Amino acid sequence: MVCKEHFDGLIALRGEKNAIFEMRKNYSGYFKGLRDFKPFRLQLVSTTNQTEIQDTFKKIIDFYC
Repeated sequence: MVCKEHFDGLIALRGEKNAIFEMRKNYSGYFKGLRDFKPFRLQLVSTTNQTEIQDTFKKIIDFYC
């Protein structure tokens, strides 16, 4: 998943806290057009914990694949 790779790269580059806040503006572009995505988007933009975001990515993969 490209979004996950982007997130991991930002963590390495800018640190966890900055990566979390910076990625919030990118989620809609990565997941545009996916049906029933709103609950996942709300989880991604409301959490401040890297582990929860990684878990949400896994849920997204399970749901759509």
